[in-house]
Amino acid sequence: MSFFEFLKQVVSHKILGFFFRMLLGATFLYACYDKILHPEAFAEAVANYRMLPAALVGLLAVTLPWVELFCGLFLILGLFIRSSALIVSLMFFVFSIALSAAVLRGIDIDCGCFRVTDGGHSVTVGLILRDLGYLVLSLHVLFFDKGFLSFSPLIRQLRRKA
Repeated sequence: MSFFEFLKQVVSHKILGFFFRMLLGATFLYACYDKILHPEAFAEAVANYRMLPAALVGLLAVTLPWVELFCGLFLILGLFIRSSALIVSLMFFVFSIALSAAVLRGIDIDCGCFRVTDGGHSVTVGLILRDLGYLVLSLHVLFFDKGFLSFSPLIRQLRRKA
């Protein structure tokens, strides 16, 4: 077996996809909690980036945490895996752009990533790298997840019987 065949087997292994799916799902469930409970504080964190018009800040602050919640649940349960992984990938891409813009402009703000009350993480290059790492994991789930220990096959089977 060549090195590339071995690497392909490792990268596409069902356990790895399952692990990444659980990690991403748990991350989004944790990330949405404080934002859902405190939408005003999250709106302030979003506004601090100075990237969106005021009219969109409130809409984003109210909807994004719920998208995070459902994507996290779907990834953990193994429902709509590809769709959820695509949305999560797009979110991490946008988050990375927003963090990069804040760092490049020298804006000293809390990122609003997990905690929007009682202080969060300051925007740093480390957070950009973290989100890019999560982006890689979400792309892995999008392209390689085999639905191991998911509800998707069960739902497909129930649909066929109906």
